[in-house]
Amino acid sequence: MSQENTNQKLVNYISRIAAEAGAAKAIEIYQAQEAERIKDNESKKFKNVKLLLKEYRNLRAYAENALCDASQINDLVIRELIGFSEYEKYKVESIKNQIVTTKTIMEHVQTMLDIYKIRCTSSVREDMQRRWRVVEAAFITGETTPTYDEIAEREIIDSRTVYKDIDKACKDLSSLIFGLNVSGLET
Repeated sequence: MSQENTNQKLVNYISRIAAEAGAAKAIEIYQAQEAERIKDNESKKFKNVKLLLKEYRNLRAYAENALCDASQINDLVIRELIGFSEYEKYKVESIKNQIVTTKTIMEHVQTMLDIYKIRCTSSVREDMQRRWRVVEAAFITGETTPTYDEIAEREIIDSRTVYKDIDKACKDLSSLIFGLNVSGLET
């Protein structure tokens, strides 16, 4: 075998090893980035569920009471504004779109809360039943929000357990409300 042939084989071998190592490192970096993206996405869903629950009473009142149709508006001055200019029409149309969007979201959220309620209240596990009662008291029923200490006293639990129940419920509700993150599944 000639020296040139041996050198070429050595270069080819080193190139293959370097390419494999580079590809392996690139795959490792990609997988780490993908895992971080999935984690961030799940964190955003969790935070959004908490925000939806925190604002649930206000959003429900808005969805139930917002005027979506000009025929619902009795005030002559407001009716004149609706027809006043293209800009005013745009503003009214924008408000109408927000109302429709909010109503649609709230119908979806309510349906998912109903499913979660059934899941919790039909469970044989006391902690699941309590979890629904905690969420319901903290975010859904009543005009005012009781403190976590008041909920803890009512449920005869530590106030720290109220926080834990809410966090567990938000985690459960995030998949119900926002669906499954398919890219996060192992294959």
